[in-house]
Amino acid sequence: MYRRKISASRPFVVRIISHIGPKSLLALVAMLCYTERFIVTPVGMVIDSLHDFTVTRHDTALIAAHYKRRADLSAIGGAVDGWILDGIFQEIDIVTGTLLYEWRAAEHVPIPNTLKALDNGEGTEDQPFDYFHLSGVDQGPSGDYLVSAGHMRSVMSVDASTGQVQWNLGGRANDFRGFDGRPIVDFTWPHNARWSENGTIMVMDKGGSAAGRSRGMTIQINPHTSQAVLRQVYRGPVEPKEPSDGDMQISQDTGNVLISWGGGCGLSEFTADGKLLSENHVRDPPSGVSFLRTVTPSRVSKHTWTGKPLTKPTAKTSRHGLQVHWNGATEVVEWQLDFKEPRLSSQADDSYPYHGIGRFKKTGFETLLGVPPLKGRTRYFLRVAAIDQQGQVLGYTDDVEWQQAWTGSELSQSQFRVLAGVCLFGALLTLLSTLHICLKSGRERTVLLLPLHKS
Repeated sequence: MYRRKISASRPFVVRIISHIGPKSLLALVAMLCYTERFIVTPVGMVIDSLHDFTVTRHDTALIAAHYKRRADLSAIGGAVDGWILDGIFQEIDIVTGTLLYEWRAAEHVPIPNTLKALDNGEGTEDQPFDYFHLSGVDQGPSGDYLVSAGHMRSVMSVDASTGQVQWNLGGRANDFRGFDGRPIVDFTWPHNARWSENGTIMVMDKGGSAAGRSRGMTIQINPHTSQAVLRQVYRGPVEPKEPSDGDMQISQDTGNVLISWGGGCGLSEFTADGKLLSENHVRDPPSGVSFLRTVTPSRVSKHTWTGKPLTKPTAKTSRHGLQVHWNGATEVVEWQLDFKEPRLSSQADDSYPYHGIGRFKKTGFETLLGVPPLKGRTRYFLRVAAIDQQGQVLGYTDDVEWQQAWTGSELSQSQFRVLAGVCLFGALLTLLSTLHICLKSGRERTVLLLPLHKS
């Protein structure tokens, strides 16, 4: 597992690998039971910012990052002893943590190739010049690396043996043109390029205010003829709020394309030929609620996933019943509600078996179970069992004490007779008291004195 300090509002990339033991989630959790499996960290250097994490076909990890260092910026109008953010990636053995390969952009890509202007104040130790901006790295079938560089507006191939740039797609050093002799692409912000099949790469181009909407692209290239063909373009729904993040995945089963647009623009799924199948968006927080930050997914993956957490299901009482959920459990289809009598202090807990009340269909992440009144009982214990498609129990919640609200339907026949007698006796007392008052009032004389007036 790759682990780093991150804020809760910006979760890092999650990837599934099926070829290192059990299927595992790499990044913040691992394995089907959501436990830490491997920890992968950069080797031998101080990292200013980590940007990408990829698992290769060879069971290794690629970590892309930026590193502050001195550089000569005189060719672009800066200081001879200036500072840059160098783009660096490392290939690391996931199991042992051994560094297998390291590449630094400043050693192979000239600074004047950048398409970012050196602004006032940049190029110092406090504000290093981000001339390259490594925004993704992948490894192809041959072992060479595919590097995305935002400020170069280029995707480039790096030789795994020498580290030299073999070719550039886009940017000042572009090597590819279409059949008409013109550059095949003009990137705004190439991001997270990945190898697909048959010499095809998929790349996100993050749009800005000038270029408009973001787009996902599949491009077939032929390095031997320096020709490229733009196979398909998948356009984003709206202009992104920031030209960063985003991800593109092609399903090996269906060929569909799943794209996370980043910048708060949600995600979309397309057919291979560009037909939109679905869109999902994350709403902004309500106006005036500044403490709520928009959730902006930077990466998205779609896989068949079976989650089997090591935790128990959770049940809590509420005014309306029992609320139950099991975070991470994907096989639950029903909840079985059981009860048992509270044990006496002198008896063992297992002397009171559980009895079934009923089953409830799982309706979402959290399901509200209505607890029916149990005749003759006002206090008892509840538990909930998680049931799968085959009717097997996957796990139980802890016991929850339940105090049943009093209702007339809970009375036994003898209890009802006692209550009716008490009510009748009270009614007779009221009647006798009323009659006594009336009789007493009838026997009393009322004398009215009137004043006499002489005429």
